[in-house]
Amino acid sequence: MMHVAVAGLGWWGRQICAALADSDVVRVVAAHDPQVELSGAGIDVRLVETFDELLADPNVDGIVLATPHSLHDAQLKAAAAAGKHVFCEKPLSLTAKGARASLAACRENGVTLGVGHERRYEPGLERIARMAVDGTLGTIVSMDANFSHDKFKAMDRDNWRLRKADAPAGNMTALGIHLTDLFISLAGPVETVYARSARRVFEPPLEDSLSVVLGFHSGLTATFTCLSTVPFYGRITVMGEHAWAELRDYSNVDVDEPAILTVRTADGDRDETALDSAETVRMNIEAWARAAFGQDSYRFTEEELVGNIDVLEAITLSAERGAPVAISELAGGAHA
Repeated sequence: MMHVAVAGLGWWGRQICAALADSDVVRVVAAHDPQVELSGAGIDVRLVETFDELLADPNVDGIVLATPHSLHDAQLKAAAAAGKHVFCEKPLSLTAKGARASLAACRENGVTLGVGHERRYEPGLERIARMAVDGTLGTIVSMDANFSHDKFKAMDRDNWRLRKADAPAGNMTALGIHLTDLFISLAGPVETVYARSARRVFEPPLEDSLSVVLGFHSGLTATFTCLSTVPFYGRITVMGEHAWAELRDYSNVDVDEPAILTVRTADGDRDETALDSAETVRMNIEAWARAAFGQDSYRFTEEELVGNIDVLEAITLSAERGAPVAISELAGGAHA
């Protein structure tokens, strides 16, 4: 059993606590949030007043970061230096340089890093990943996705999730970062990015839409769109020379509702399967804990984790410039 402390008790930090409530692998034993009153917080764990108290607690094996994105670099390094395994909610960092420094800190201190890309554990996406490996799809030719919801519409305009310092390029850090992680896991490293962010409903300076074209080293092209002002919509389509596969989600990860996986092969067969939702948040954190205890390997490689932040930084720059950006332009990027 890994004993963890959760830093950050906003909406998602509370979701993590709830997801782990019945886990026989990970137990939340402490938590901290400077915005949460220590009395009446509604969290059945020991609440402490400072982040440093979590790091100094000898009964805490790992730290789960569900804090504003701009804090991740410093908090992750501090946790690693304290000898705590670290599970960092996405994005790992806002810059390529920061992501590489965080990975280095974990290596130097002998701790295991996990990242909150729970979508890789969705049953439909696991099936698509297997089809990409076993040859069912053949050579992947193109990918396209949309991940959108309207949860941010009800937020106060000063919420950190809407601040450019924590959430650049519209909703890329909330939604798009999951899609780029999935694309990279299927197609390898990205070479170029072309992004456009805009506003249709939100008031300036907030942005509520993002569209991106990714060019991969392999020559493959992928596209995706994320919107912050529409009812939930989730779809990812992978087009291969032998077959295509499309997964449609009808609710967010915190809602128990089936997804539909459709596969169409070159011989004309079409298969449509309803897949029950899974406890993907818990599955990801438990996999990280098992890896930290040397019981299993973690499915996210360092190259994938930092490559995804390369893409995040490139998308941010491209949206600002209104022009394509090569990963090689980044100061801490893979080819800088």
